[in-house]
Amino acid sequence: MSIIVIKVGTNVLMDSKDQLSQDVINCYARQSKQLLGAGYAPLFVSSGAVTIGRTAGLKLTDKKTFAAVGQVRLMEAYRKAFVDEGLDVAQLIVSRPDLHRRGLFDAFQRSLTELTEAGIIPIINENDALTNGEPEAFGENDMLAAVVSIVVRAQYLIYLTDQFGLYTQDPREKNGRRHLVCDTTDVAKEFFEYCSHTVSANSMGGMLTKLKGAQLAIAGGVETFIANGKMCVEIDDLLSCRVPATRFYAKREADKITTHERWMLSCKEKSGVIVVDDGAIEAIKKGNTLLAVGVRKVLGEFEHGEIVEIVDSDRHGIGCGIVTMDSRDLELKLDQGSTNDVDVIHRDHLITY
Repeated sequence: MSIIVIKVGTNVLMDSKDQLSQDVINCYARQSKQLLGAGYAPLFVSSGAVTIGRTAGLKLTDKKTFAAVGQVRLMEAYRKAFVDEGLDVAQLIVSRPDLHRRGLFDAFQRSLTELTEAGIIPIINENDALTNGEPEAFGENDMLAAVVSIVVRAQYLIYLTDQFGLYTQDPREKNGRRHLVCDTTDVAKEFFEYCSHTVSANSMGGMLTKLKGAQLAIAGGVETFIANGKMCVEIDDLLSCRVPATRFYAKREADKITTHERWMLSCKEKSGVIVVDDGAIEAIKKGNTLLAVGVRKVLGEFEHGEIVEIVDSDRHGIGCGIVTMDSRDLELKLDQGSTNDVDVIHRDHLITY
């Protein structure tokens, strides 16, 4: 059975009066039953808890407490909709640090696999009541959805938003010419330039975070869509290219990606980044080890054995891997010019996007 991860954005869930739309959830519950009948196992990553908690009329002020209240009401809405279709749901709350420990990563993978094989629909969210706004958090559900899709070896990841996909210019801009980016095999640098760096009042991510999630997912063998879910798009039509959307084809065959590589993609640190030169980029894309001689700069801090991101001079992601030294030692070697034959990330512990 092929798994489809469906990320539902806050703006999709909320109606014109900024209230949770039960009709939208009912629509995707109905489609989930159809997808199960067609041999797909749907899995949802759902935003909305903070906004629902904020609009509950309670005397609260903090995002974390809004999330705690809103999460219960959000799950009630999902449970009602799916029970009406004769389906069971399960709730999973995850934090980024949970996945850094390989044992917990494997346990998360086993739980999701067992649920989907049993025909139970997992509804997943970050543990916002504890991690909302913290440095170790995913920060928004777009990246969480990408990670989940890699963990469960999904065939598809679908971002449902209030736009039809990625445009060459912010669709909210009235001036200028724009067109929808449709089928593509890569998340190109220029795509990030198309994005507005502002987000709506209810959203935490925007198109920029969806592109970052898509970049990760397609590296993990997951074909990814960005589509308009506000009007309850039919998932079957989306997969069959009968509705407008942006589609990113997977860069690798899913069955050729090891569990170790999936773990690295899922657990890269946000705190540390290694900037490399063009020669290093060419070398690691050919499957070679990242050497210190190709490192131009170290951003942030990381410890030996952590999974850090590799970027080019424009801060565009190239890949990630397990470092052989901490950031202080690497910076010292760069300062001293002691970079000959020094491994920074061995090729066996490195994966490119």
